[in-house]
Amino acid sequence: MNPAERFTVLSSIGGECMCEEGLLQLLKRKATPICCIWFQPTPEMKIEQGIMKTIHVNRMIKAGFQVKILMADWFAQRKSKIDTLDKARTIGLYNIEMWKAAGMDLHKVELLWLSDELNHHAPDYWPIAMDVARKTTMDEMIRWTYGSSMSINEIYAC
Repeated sequence: MNPAERFTVLSSIGGECMCEEGLLQLLKRKATPICCIWFQPTPEMKIEQGIMKTIHVNRMIKAGFQVKILMADWFAQRKSKIDTLDKARTIGLYNIEMWKAAGMDLHKVELLWLSDELNHHAPDYWPIAMDVARKTTMDEMIRWTYGSSMSINEIYAC
């Protein structure tokens, strides 16, 4: 598949491409670019979420991308009503089974677990995370995350 055909396949995933020329250059330069997808395991994953993720991942694979899905088990356990990391991982495994049933080509996908990655890179990750936490206010983090001037009180009110 040539770069223009690969671009067409990728364009079918989203409504618009913010940097078409940059993506075309990447496709010309790299035979197998890496695409990383964040996924927070959820017991409430709707069937259409599983099907759409399957369609998108399979199209990325068809376009020649190496797809890595980061299963954010650690984040899910901290931000959801999931009380243990083991339960978060079990729920993530159920989500993976849904993708299999929907036809995701998991033989060409690398699944990574956030808790494993954090443990593996802990000496590098935690000093940086703590430094950011010490030097940054919650309002600054919210502005960076949401791209607006929302305050922490507005976020907690939601």
